[in-house]
Amino acid sequence: MDGLRFDLSKKLNLSFRLFLAITLALACFVPFASPRAVSAAGGLDEGAGSEEDPYLIRSAEQLYEVSVSQSVYLNSRFRLAADIDFTGWDWSLRPWTPIGSDAAPFTGDFDGAGHVVIGLAINEPSLAYAGMFGYNDGTIRRLGLQDVHVSGNSYTGALTGYNTGTIHEAFSAGSVAGLNLVGGLVGLNTGGGIVRYSHSSADVSGNEAVGGLVGYNSDNSKILFSYATGDASGSARVGGLVGLSNGTGALIQHAYATGDADGTVWDVGGIAGFIGPGSTTQFVFATGSVAGVPADKMGGLVGYSASGSLYYGFWLTDGTTVGAFGSNYGFAGALSGHTLSELQQEQTFAGWGPSFTDNWWLPDDGSLPQLASSIQLTNVSSSVYLSNARSLTLTGQASSVDEDDLKDGLGLHIRVTDADTAPVTDLSRPTLILDGSGEWQTTIDYSELPQPIADGDYALSVWGVGPDRNTALKQTTIRIDTEDPVIEFDADGQATPARTAESTVTATDTGSSVASLVYAWTQSADVPASGWTPFASGDVVKQTAGDGEWYLHVRAQDEAGNIADAVSNAFVLDNTPPVLVLNGSNPMSIPQGGTYAEPGATATDAIDGGLPSSSIGISGTVDPERIGEYAIRYEVADLAGNEAAATRTVRVYDGDAPAIYLNGESLITVEANSPFVDPGATALDVQDGDLTSSIAVTGTVNTAVPGTYSLAYDVTDSAGNAAETVTRTVKVTPQPIAASPSPVVPRLYIDKNGILIDPAAIDAAKPSVTLEATPKDDSIYVSVPASVLSEFANRNADFLIEIKSPYGSYRMPVDLASRIPGLTDLLTENGLESGDIRFKLTMTDKSGDKDIQEALAASLPNGKAISPIVEYRMEIIDIRTGRTIGTADSFGKALEGMIPVTEQMTDMPDQWGAFRYNETNGTFEFVPARAVKSGDAWVAAFRSYTDGIFAAVRNPVSFSDLRNGWSEPYIRLAAAKDLVDGIGGGQYAPDKSVTRAEFAAMLVRMLGRGASAGGAAPYDDVKQDAWYFDEVVEAKVLGLLDFAKGNRFLPGQPLTREEMAGMLASVMALEELPMTKEYVSLDGYEDIGDVSAGYLEDVRLMVKLKIMTGVSEAEFRPQGETTRAQAAAVFIRALRTLGMID
Repeated sequence: MDGLRFDLSKKLNLSFRLFLAITLALACFVPFASPRAVSAAGGLDEGAGSEEDPYLIRSAEQLYEVSVSQSVYLNSRFRLAADIDFTGWDWSLRPWTPIGSDAAPFTGDFDGAGHVVIGLAINEPSLAYAGMFGYNDGTIRRLGLQDVHVSGNSYTGALTGYNTGTIHEAFSAGSVAGLNLVGGLVGLNTGGGIVRYSHSSADVSGNEAVGGLVGYNSDNSKILFSYATGDASGSARVGGLVGLSNGTGALIQHAYATGDADGTVWDVGGIAGFIGPGSTTQFVFATGSVAGVPADKMGGLVGYSASGSLYYGFWLTDGTTVGAFGSNYGFAGALSGHTLSELQQEQTFAGWGPSFTDNWWLPDDGSLPQLASSIQLTNVSSSVYLSNARSLTLTGQASSVDEDDLKDGLGLHIRVTDADTAPVTDLSRPTLILDGSGEWQTTIDYSELPQPIADGDYALSVWGVGPDRNTALKQTTIRIDTEDPVIEFDADGQATPARTAESTVTATDTGSSVASLVYAWTQSADVPASGWTPFASGDVVKQTAGDGEWYLHVRAQDEAGNIADAVSNAFVLDNTPPVLVLNGSNPMSIPQGGTYAEPGATATDAIDGGLPSSSIGISGTVDPERIGEYAIRYEVADLAGNEAAATRTVRVYDGDAPAIYLNGESLITVEANSPFVDPGATALDVQDGDLTSSIAVTGTVNTAVPGTYSLAYDVTDSAGNAAETVTRTVKVTPQPIAASPSPVVPRLYIDKNGILIDPAAIDAAKPSVTLEATPKDDSIYVSVPASVLSEFANRNADFLIEIKSPYGSYRMPVDLASRIPGLTDLLTENGLESGDIRFKLTMTDKSGDKDIQEALAASLPNGKAISPIVEYRMEIIDIRTGRTIGTADSFGKALEGMIPVTEQMTDMPDQWGAFRYNETNGTFEFVPARAVKSGDAWVAAFRSYTDGIFAAVRNPVSFSDLRNGWSEPYIRLAAAKDLVDGIGGGQYAPDKSVTRAEFAAMLVRMLGRGASAGGAAPYDDVKQDAWYFDEVVEAKVLGLLDFAKGNRFLPGQPLTREEMAGMLASVMALEELPMTKEYVSLDGYEDIGDVSAGYLEDVRLMVKLKIMTGVSEAEFRPQGETTRAQAAAVFIRALRTLGMID
């Protein structure tokens, strides 16, 4: 069989080559069209012929000028602005010249814009390439030809004789006659030509290769979604749709023909007379009669197949005995004949599957299937429930191969049918506006349905009204539910006072299900406006506080939006305990050996009134002979069981006061700038013994400032007896002044954990000095006068004092004073100058603090500290008095600290971070940090805008939904540093969009600056009780929200990628990142023109810094929504660009 097919194929190819050769030879003796004189009456005075500004054609004269003056118009763009009517035109005097020839094809764009050309006529039997267009290598679309009559030679078609371009949504009605390669719309479709969404009702006649739509469909050319209804007649290779389809890549798909095909020699078919090697024809049907040649030369679908492919095809069997083929030497499958009645039923086409349902539709009148328009409906879906309270939301997406099809929107038809598929109502949306991606949305109100209408399930059918026919049908199921939920209380009120009110509440719904169920307890039967709490049907709802009458309100809402409110009868509650007042004093003191007389107590209750004294229980005893503290307990209960208790403290005291004795002299003289050590005092008491450790000393001695100072010593024994105050006087005398031409200025010293250091011994010309201190009780301090820092700054503005302990170090800059916000105001409030203060840094090892350890475990459940937990505190101290006047707990510019990594490791773990303890909310938060190798050990070097408690933590985090994608390393690292969180269940949802509020909060967290607590709302829609309020306030202060114009922030709106670029560019400016001047081109992104003008340079900067890239090599998608994966990636890249992390 294969050999037979091969021989026949060779014979066919030789035969067909001979046919083409004869055709072309004859064409050599046929006069081709040549441009005639330019019409004086015509004139294209609108448009420039460009894509942006096409020539507008409004009259027959103007269209005729394009014909006769075509040499200047062949590469131009045109658009019909009205129907063109040639009725009454004298074609003998002013004949039509087909636009384009084989020597000079039409390569422009002719847009009929849905208009028609009426009465075009060509009567030149010797003319090759005959038609409105002779040779088209451009695009012809949305154009109709009515009452068209074309008579030519070979390559003849109503629209074009020869097509290598694109024909979209075109049709013809009239007649076409020619020699060879004759079609109702196109003579020859070849060279990659496309005919789509087009049709012809013209009657066609010729000799060979005659088709109702196309005469000959050749190599790599396609006929898609098209049909013919006119009759075709000729001698050989005659088809209701196509005379001949042959060659590699020749395709006919989704097409039909209803006209008759009549031939006299051979190869006649309802769809095609002949299909040859390399061609494919599929998803077609034909209903016209096939006649004129022997049975083996004609078929209901194809007359002759020579190695062609034909699949999924039906032909009409009524009144005929023909099969699918006359002769078949090709490939075939899924072919069958059917009656007209069968062809009008959808189940006949079930074997075509989605190829039928997505591309065809059945009219309501029961006629033959029709092709869907070029507009395709996809992703059609709707909400489920419809009621008086809730509209139905219907969404979908429309697309077309020609963007102009949708520029005026989409017409939509909606049908609601009941369970018996009977139509309930038809609704229309004449024009739905589409967004940039073709998405549309509409709503259906309950009031649009005929009333009354029963609750229950209904089918929703949707199809679009395209430019020529309807689109394919899409269906979904909805439910109408107008019944409110039913609410029941098992306990409906309680008249007897009790401490608790409770009722088991159930809510049911027959039409759908209960979607929301909330309750509220109030002291009014009126429905409350707020204060609702969610619960589940069958739960026991309790009120355990309050007095008086309480009402249980329940609100149930079903899936359809129907709401039911119910209120119980009153529950009477009494939850206030009695008021117990002790008679006499409390505490009560009596001297040793005195007498204790019980004064008793009085009890009253808001509900029961005064309670008898007999109901008050008294327990406990007092021994007046024994010094000590005794407790007398009083207890009482009201009738509802509410209890009250009170305790009286009775102190039996000794009455003897302790005595204080100074150690050393009461007057001590110290030379200025010399150390002073207080010798202290001793305190003794008859009953308590030695109370020296309890002595309180008031006053300070500042040896840097000459003068007289007083130290007061006080102590109190356990009975409260206070000793007489003892005072010591300390005189600080000036240092002796040696004979000199100028006075000696007393020096200020650096105090390193009690060791005084002369600043003169420090070389400030070097980059830094290290002051290493030995801890005392897990703590060290270094105190530096502000004037010393100023003196160092005058010599070296970049000088640093590195304060080092075994568990951490801290770099104090010489411009520290300028980094402390509000310092000037603090000095003014205390009447001080800048030289009157010193800065005291204290470092404390908090690793053993259980509260801090618990907070770390709660904040980072997977985390483990790999360093000491160190507290850094900065105090501002008055040099003259030694008094602390304030703390420097925040800085305008970040300070640096380092914590040693105590675990032995060759390399730092991939997932680690530095964290600061937030004392306000009790959690650990991210601070930027880098790993630095110091000898054989690692150090976590962090930068922070606040003081506090810091630690380096290994924090491994993983998510189950990352699947080794491009973003996984970024997400894992960002999560380890607590910059991003999962959504629960071990998942991250990388493709979920990020809102403006979420990104602003994460960005403030990334910078490690903390959030501004309180303050005025920066936008009307950012409420103070919102979780993101403080972060948005801080982001606004830092200048990161310039994209949000006016008084609305739209916190819940997804952040676009260009907005993200703008925020990140603001971060680079805030952190003063040095920039190079190299220019980065964005031309590689095909959609870069979609970037808003205000964001273009921000996008360029992000691409230059490699913080952001396109979603592909050719697409940036500036208006696309930012995803959680993209957010994690840009945070890590931005921090690395700024040098804040490794």
